[in-house]
Amino acid sequence: MPELEYKLATGINQDTLFNVKMDTKERMRALYEGFNVPNYQPPPPFIPKSINTDTLVKGNVAVPTVSEALESKDPNVVDAALNHIRQKAAANPMSRGVGFDTMVKYQEGQNKFTEDHWWKEDNQTMYGFNPYKSVAENEDFLHKQIWDNYSIGGKAWRGVGTFAGRTLSKLVTGLVGMVGDLGSMTWNGLQEVGDLMNINDGTKNNFWNDVSNNWLARQMEHADNYVKESILPTYKALDYDDKGAWAKLFDPYTWQTSFADGAGFLLQFAVPGAMFGRAAQGGKLARSIGVLEEAVVAAEATGDAAKIAKAAMTLERAKNVSKLTYAMGAEIPNTTRTGKIAGGTAEFLTGSKDVGGMSAHIFNTSMEAVAETKEGFNHTVQELMNNGMSREQAIEVASKNAPVQFWLNMGILTASNAFQNKLLQKALGNRGFQAGKRMDDGLAPVVPTSTTKVGKFFSENKLGNRIKFYGGIGVKSSIFEGY
Repeated sequence: MPELEYKLATGINQDTLFNVKMDTKERMRALYEGFNVPNYQPPPPFIPKSINTDTLVKGNVAVPTVSEALESKDPNVVDAALNHIRQKAAANPMSRGVGFDTMVKYQEGQNKFTEDHWWKEDNQTMYGFNPYKSVAENEDFLHKQIWDNYSIGGKAWRGVGTFAGRTLSKLVTGLVGMVGDLGSMTWNGLQEVGDLMNINDGTKNNFWNDVSNNWLARQMEHADNYVKESILPTYKALDYDDKGAWAKLFDPYTWQTSFADGAGFLLQFAVPGAMFGRAAQGGKLARSIGVLEEAVVAAEATGDAAKIAKAAMTLERAKNVSKLTYAMGAEIPNTTRTGKIAGGTAEFLTGSKDVGGMSAHIFNTSMEAVAETKEGFNHTVQELMNNGMSREQAIEVASKNAPVQFWLNMGILTASNAFQNKLLQKALGNRGFQAGKRMDDGLAPVVPTSTTKVGKFFSENKLGNRIKFYGGIGVKSSIFEGY
């Protein structure tokens, strides 16, 4: 008696089952062709009709997958694939609270594939996360299913919104985190002094470990990551990393990620720089009381009430500045050879000759160096722990290296930040300051030099002139920053 064959290679799987359904539907549609239905145009078959049903079931031929069906240009095929996916999910006992789910390894970055999105669009969440594929493959799938299916207008407003939102998130969380860094540095600095004087409770302070992991800065990092992962997620194409620099420059993904982070980082340090620059302007006004008094007299001679009021208000404001603001307006005198050398050196190293501008450079360079050192510190600790070292030992090693990293960062950032600070102070009007000019209503009349509409927009239009001026500063700063 022959042995029974108990293993039948039927080839039944989800792709085969879907293709059998599609084949059946398409054969039924084909029947309408013989009925002469008016204006009936059958869609091109998804399953080649040279393949019979038995061959499909046995799996002896390569058949299209459900994933390929989702990418079809035929909306009927896409709808059929989506219905198949939903039916498969509904058949899972877990959806009814029965049984145990399959255990899969957590992958870093998978959270942005969940349903926790602020816009709650169906197409953002219907696919979920495939734990049997890498994050990169999941991103590529969603990039094709979501981003590539938007219209040009849809891509435009979503791209601009994502760029602006991520930039704002980086700016706000960075500024608040900077407050945490300053507080932690101050407190731990005092503890370091206590260690040197042996007035603490016997426990030794670890400055860089505490600063790198201070609570407020950590919370801001989590908040920024939450915005990127759950509120404004982006999905990268699988071939993105293989693109050249020029192709990446025109890829929306670059603008929504790297450029948005870079813009937020630059603005994060531009804010305190602007505050110091404005303080310097106020200090210089206070040091020009005589000029301002003459301007008031000149305004009264014209009889123009608006000019008189403006001159009087500026003089009153200059007289009431604080001592700190007054000090910010001090400049290195250039009346002597020594003063000129000192002023030139200060401007070369910091991008400014006044106390306010130099303070902006020192503050921003120091805080940026701290941020770079914190990142290096935590990276070193994690790397050493991955190599088998305990956390306490890793922190001890990283703490010894951190001061060297900090001063190295200070040296590297001094040159690039001096150039950026020079541009920033110029944009604020904190260069070539003349008190008399502050009495005027604004800039000198623009002399038209361009003949094209685009050229006139950037040279004669106020908005275009600002875009040209500040855009140029942003590009230059980005180049020096390394973005």
